[in-house]
Amino acid sequence: MRITVYCLFFCLILACSSSNEEQARANALVLSRTEDKLDVFKAFKDIDIVEFKNGPLIGVIKSVLYYDQYFYLLDAAQSDIKIYDKNFVYVRTVNHAGIGPGQYRKLSGAFVNERGLFIFSDLDMAIFRYSIYGEFIEKIVLSDYPFDILPLDDRLIAYTNFNPALNDKYNLLSLSLDGSIRDKTQPYSVVLNSLIGYSGGIYHHLDNSSEFLFNPPWSDSVFVYDQDLKLKNLYIIDDLIKNKFDEGIYSGNFHNGLRNQYGHISSFSSKFDGLSWFTYKEPPYLKTGLMDWENSRYYEYEDIMEPQYLYFLSDLLTQDDNGYYYSKLSSFVPKDSEIVHSFANKIGFSSDKMGTEDFNFLVRYKVNK
Repeated sequence: MRITVYCLFFCLILACSSSNEEQARANALVLSRTEDKLDVFKAFKDIDIVEFKNGPLIGVIKSVLYYDQYFYLLDAAQSDIKIYDKNFVYVRTVNHAGIGPGQYRKLSGAFVNERGLFIFSDLDMAIFRYSIYGEFIEKIVLSDYPFDILPLDDRLIAYTNFNPALNDKYNLLSLSLDGSIRDKTQPYSVVLNSLIGYSGGIYHHLDNSSEFLFNPPWSDSVFVYDQDLKLKNLYIIDDLIKNKFDEGIYSGNFHNGLRNQYGHISSFSSKFDGLSWFTYKEPPYLKTGLMDWENSRYYEYEDIMEPQYLYFLSDLLTQDDNGYYYSKLSSFVPKDSEIVHSFANKIGFSSDKMGTEDFNFLVRYKVNK
């Protein structure tokens, strides 16, 4: 009897989820390609390069967080977090990489709020909580191996990887702060396991802190959810993908190698001032575009004037209290390339200050409304 009730309940969840998505697709907002050209130096203003000062060597900038007038730089090469004040002056380093108590084996991600500094390690299947001074407080054990974690009000949103130990498999989980599962949605087929990490993901909604964005793997859609995983909006990018895999990702003929042969959306940035950067595969090239949510349109790479400068703006990391957005130099650009020096000269920054061995800089800008 108990098994029968469970099965009926599980089927009801799937039916409701499917019904909600079908209704959302029927009411989806379609973004169409614009006929206009985008001049990034008119769309954005106060573009500047800022330098992290007086601190230890920075290896590879994985991400940067901003909270309460401090910047938290995640260094992927050294598995630590370097903290700087609002003037980019070095304050301290938090480093607990290791295998002992209170240590993490991998710096997969992090977030910071009034409760402290949280470091997510997918290898440990856990979140480690520290004070902002680096003292260990607790280890929050998770029930799955998420690929990514986002904080959202009093919840954590997990983008899950394939885990054969679980009976039911969902892309999205809403977790309590103790790591327990509250809600789940977006059931997926096991054929998607190899795609997680290559396409799709979860992203901050900087215009509304109680919502987040979800782009399913190999999809031309963006779902907007709240912390309870209630679907708020669905956006479809019209006619962007020129050569889709017609059989679909649930086909038995689908395999991960096809991601280099067929077009698909690779990733999005956070939504900021009604905009989102996104990357998409148009074999053999990976290109960058810009979504304009409020005007239901998008710019392809070919619609952007001097598109080589997108390498400095599109890898969006964080936002400060003064309306500045911060991005890092794309990994596709050599640090001592002509593009780097050309961009620096164009915005009036001395190119002689651009390092060739390391890149201790972020690009900041505002949206020109």
